[in-house]
Amino acid sequence: MTETMVKDAGLDALLDLWPDEVVGGAPSCLPTPVPQDDHDLPHDITAPARARHIISSFLRQWGVSADARSDALLIVSELVTNAVEHALPPLTMTVVLDRSPIVDGIRIAVTEGGLASTQGEWGASCTSDEHGRGQVIVVELSSACGPLHSSDRVTRWAHIGHR
Repeated sequence: MTETMVKDAGLDALLDLWPDEVVGGAPSCLPTPVPQDDHDLPHDITAPARARHIISSFLRQWGVSADARSDALLIVSELVTNAVEHALPPLTMTVVLDRSPIVDGIRIAVTEGGLASTQGEWGASCTSDEHGRGQVIVVELSSACGPLHSSDRVTRWAHIGHR
C-alpha cells in the first residue's frame, strides 16, 4: 500500500486489513510477562487514597525509584479523582511495570463507566478556578497519556518512564 493509498483509505479501512487473529502462529520472540496489578476501587471520595496506597505498595515492592513512585502517586490521584468526580461507576485501576528495553516504565490505567450527567460532590463544592489542573499535571508528569474509549467504558492511562 503506498503512502497516498494509506492517506486516502482512512483509519477504518486500514484497521479492516489488520488480522483478527495471530497469523502464522505465535511469534518466537514473545515478551516476558510483566508485573501487573488490577483493583476495583470504590466510586467515592476514598478511592484516590486507596489507589495511592495500592500503587505505593506495589511500586516499592517492584523496586521502582522514589522519583517515579512520586510521579505515579500524583498521576493516579488525578486519574482516580477525575473518575470519581466526573464519571460513572464501576471504577478499576491497573498498574503495569514493564522493564523491557522498548517500554521500560510504569503504565497506570483507570477505567470508569463513562461520563456522569452531574458533577460529584467535590466539583460542586469548588470554584471554577479549582478545576482543570489534573489533566495538565498528568500530561506534564507522564511520557505519554490518553483515553481509550469502548462502547460503555473509558480508560484514561498514563505512562511514566521507569528512571
